[in-house]
Amino acid sequence: MRSRTAAAIGTAALLAALTACTATETHHTTPRANKQVTHSPSIASKYEQTWKTPYKDTTCGDFLTRMSEHERWAMAADMLSSSRKTDGAITIPVDSEITRFEKDIAITCSASPVLKTPEIAVTIYLMDPSYKP
Repeated sequence: MRSRTAAAIGTAALLAALTACTATETHHTTPRANKQVTHSPSIASKYEQTWKTPYKDTTCGDFLTRMSEHERWAMAADMLSSSRKTDGAITIPVDSEITRFEKDIAITCSASPVLKTPEIAVTIYLMDPSYKP
């Protein structure tokens, strides 16, 4: 775990040094206003994004402090699925992969609140071949 955290912080430092670099915005679903789910989410609502800020404008600070657990997970699912599609995947990653990806984003984001989440997600995906389809 320690080496993974060090690698994530190193990745964040690299991204901070390359702030002029921008990542391609990943698609995210249109949020629904004030939808409250009081039961177990269906498959469709499990992936529904309620975060209203475009991903390209979402910072690590937002990810760590302003987004709900569901919003972070849905963002991670969307970003990981989009990245995998570029490599030919046709299925959604399993929940455990999405959860691991979300945690990797959070670890990397802990190094700097001003980094943008798409840059973090793309870098993690490119640097960790276990996320590839």
